[in-house]
Amino acid sequence: MVIDWLKLDVNILNDEKIRIIRTYPDGDSLFVLWVGLLCLAMKSRRPGIIEIADGMPYSIDDLAGLFDLEKKTVELGLSLFSKYQMISVFSGGSIDVINFSKHQKLEQIERSREQVRERVKKYREKQKRNALLTSNTVTGNATDTDTDTDTDTDTDLPPYSPPEGKVKASAKDEFVLPEEIPTETWDAYMEVRKKKKAAQTPYALNLVIKKLVRIRDECGDDPVDVLDKSITSGWSDVYPLKAYSGGSRSIGEGVRI
Repeated sequence: MVIDWLKLDVNILNDEKIRIIRTYPDGDSLFVLWVGLLCLAMKSRRPGIIEIADGMPYSIDDLAGLFDLEKKTVELGLSLFSKYQMISVFSGGSIDVINFSKHQKLEQIERSREQVRERVKKYREKQKRNALLTSNTVTGNATDTDTDTDTDTDTDLPPYSPPEGKVKASAKDEFVLPEEIPTETWDAYMEVRKKKKAAQTPYALNLVIKKLVRIRDECGDDPVDVLDKSITSGWSDVYPLKAYSGGSRSIGEGVRI
């Protein structure tokens, strides 16, 4: 865990132990030493343990040099901090700030960070699904446009008559389920359409995908959530999720596909 800030109580100067320590010679320097030790404890690879590296403690000279203090001040400070149970010193010389994790709420911070990471992960997955869905729709539109252009341009050519049996195979391959929509979700939705005797032609299914894109872009509803709502409600069509909280349908009113 890497944290570049330190939590200090605004009443730290009124803390009983701090007030006692500040009555000693160089009391203000002792307070500087204490805050410096807290900073080192937070920067440590093992928060709360003051050491240069694992098993490599700071010496008196090291601490005096880091905080620009006299050696005798550092020695006195460590002695007082230990006396008032603010620190404990391991046999190897590393310093442990007592109850450091509790006072700095490290576990709470880590939980919060984990929650943020999960939210970011879900957001990125949703953005990826939306991008793929848009890409799939744009590609389908581009294909339709090319077909129309060819038809308009080549008006002098005789119409092409494909060999028998190939037309149906081509039409069957016109619909491709976008990768961001789980197969199980789509299969469940298709079962509903089948029971409702709704059209299941490639053209009709492409209209469903295009409508999902419109709902997402205009209402912000995730396509998978929209499909789930249609499945649980037994609808052969798809509608904005918010339409049912207000009692109106703002997209595709009356359009059944």
